[in-house]
Amino acid sequence: MWEDTLGTDGSGGPDFGAAGTALGRGMSALRGFAAVDVETANEQRRSICEIAVVTMTSGGTLRQRSWLVQPPANRYEKPNVDVHGITAADTKDAPRFAAIWPEVQNEIGERGVMAHNAEFDLDCIAKTLRHYKVDWEAPTHACTLRIADLVLADRAGKFTLGALCGDLGIEVAEAHRAASDAEAVLLLAAALLDLSGEASFEALAARSNTGWRERREASVRRASWASTEPATARQIDYLKRLLRERGETMSLDGITKGDASRAIDALKAGSSPGAGRDHALPNGAATRRSRRSGFMARFRNH
Repeated sequence: MWEDTLGTDGSGGPDFGAAGTALGRGMSALRGFAAVDVETANEQRRSICEIAVVTMTSGGTLRQRSWLVQPPANRYEKPNVDVHGITAADTKDAPRFAAIWPEVQNEIGERGVMAHNAEFDLDCIAKTLRHYKVDWEAPTHACTLRIADLVLADRAGKFTLGALCGDLGIEVAEAHRAASDAEAVLLLAAALLDLSGEASFEALAARSNTGWRERREASVRRASWASTEPATARQIDYLKRLLRERGETMSLDGITKGDASRAIDALKAGSSPGAGRDHALPNGAATRRSRRSGFMARFRNH
């Protein structure tokens, strides 16, 4: 188990970047929530190998605790290790999740729980506890992914924790380690609350739970349309099939993921694939840079 307490000005810990300007006001509104992050050892959600809890104390400091735990059979898969860097050697003598769970619960206390893509983290916790035959009823929770979809409704970029924090000036000390990610979630929540203009985080979280599936689909589509990476072979094959079926033609030379995605969406909607190159991004995302500049100016000047 690892523990640390950080001042809200970032003293003694990672650089909070632009988020530091919102800590005094935004963070105080988050005292009713604990930020949680888990890392898994393999493809099974019950394979938690690290968990962290970050809270805002009554004294105005961030309290951070994390635990390395041994997953069932201490089995790791390379794709997971490549993400977080934790190996079987790191957890061969670590306690099982059920052994440290009372400490985690004590750290969360009566607070609600927040996470980025909270469905994943909460499902991992539930499945791991079920593996050890431990009963648990999930507390009130908030998802910063859903909140970001709501607050940054015209964003065309990715909505990963790292991408959002990078664009908002929140520096993550060690990406994909539970303690750093949980801390980033709390700081991201404060930034999103500040940008939303909502008076309470609870109200903002509640709003984000209405219509979130439609907003998530729209966010994924905008990110896909904005991509300048080369189109995948699968995209090109699918686009060729749609073009044949509809008797349409278009040049595929140098086509990007964004070009392909827009063309595919246009063809599926019965429009010309030419819209794939020239069609504006949905929901005003073509103006995202100027809008984002406004977001950041407001965020930094508070």
